[in-house]
Amino acid sequence: MATALQKRSYTAPSGPGKWEPTPPSYAKASTAHIGKPAQCKGSIDNTQPPAPPPYSEILTGFYKMVNEVYVVDRNLSAEQKTLRCSGGM
Repeated sequence: MATALQKRSYTAPSGPGKWEPTPPSYAKASTAHIGKPAQCKGSIDNTQPPAPPPYSEILTGFYKMVNEVYVVDRNLSAEQKTLRCSGGM
């Protein structure tokens, strides 16, 4: 069963600077406007992410987790340093 896209036919414009079939299959163009930016209605004002939380050394869960990694990394044994540098850890 053919889809709606397959039922539509599209003839690409021809001429200098226009799309041309390329090897190996030399397939015909199938869809117009691919690669053009989508048209969106509305505003982008409400699409920005919130600001990151301010840096703090107050003992939050995230700070504790990151600090643990930092402390462990600063106190590696010789074997652990070898593993870290070889990508084996």
